[in-house]
Amino acid sequence: MKNVLIAGILAGVALFVWGALFWAVLPTANLGFASLDADTSAELGRAVQTSVTEAGTYLLPDAELPFEEYQNRHLDGPVAMLFVQPGGMQAMPPSTFGKGLLHFVLVGILAAALLKMTSPAFTGFAQRFLFVVLCFGLAVALTDLNGPIWWHNPPAFHAVTALFHLSGGALAAAVLAFFVSDNA
Repeated sequence: MKNVLIAGILAGVALFVWGALFWAVLPTANLGFASLDADTSAELGRAVQTSVTEAGTYLLPDAELPFEEYQNRHLDGPVAMLFVQPGGMQAMPPSTFGKGLLHFVLVGILAAALLKMTSPAFTGFAQRFLFVVLCFGLAVALTDLNGPIWWHNPPAFHAVTALFHLSGGALAAAVLAFFVSDNA
C-alpha cells in the first residue's frame, strides 16, 4: 500500500509538472483557442457582465425555450456555451496551483491503485505501462471527445486537451509502471 501511495504521489507531481510545461512553456497553450480582437473581447465582456448576474454555465440558445423557438434560434445562431464568473477573479491565484496539484495526486493514486489491483496479470514494465496509458485513453475518450459530439464545440480545444491528457497519462504511466508491480 505504501508503494501505491508513493507512486501515485510521484505520478501526480509528474502530471503537475507536465501541465506547467504544456500550458505555460510550450507553444501548445494557445492551440485550442480562437482569438477575438481587443475591442470585440471588451464589448462581449460588457454584454455578458450586464446580462448575466450569477456564476454558471449558460447555453445559447437557452434550452428552456419552447422547442420550435429553440430549434429556430439554433439554426440561426450563434450557438454557444458560456462559463461565466460575472464578478471577475484573479487570473491564476496560488490556490489554483494547490488544487491542481491535489487533483493530479488524486488521479495518480487512483491509477496506482488500479495498476496494483491488476498487476498480477502483467509480466513486465511494458504491460503495466500500456495498461495505465489505456486507462488514461479511456478517460480521454469519455471526457475530451464528448464536447464536439454532444455540445457541438469546435474540436480544436478538445483535441489539445486530449493531447495533454494522453501525453501526461503516458508520463504518469511510466512512473507508475516503474514503481508498482505485483511484488512491490
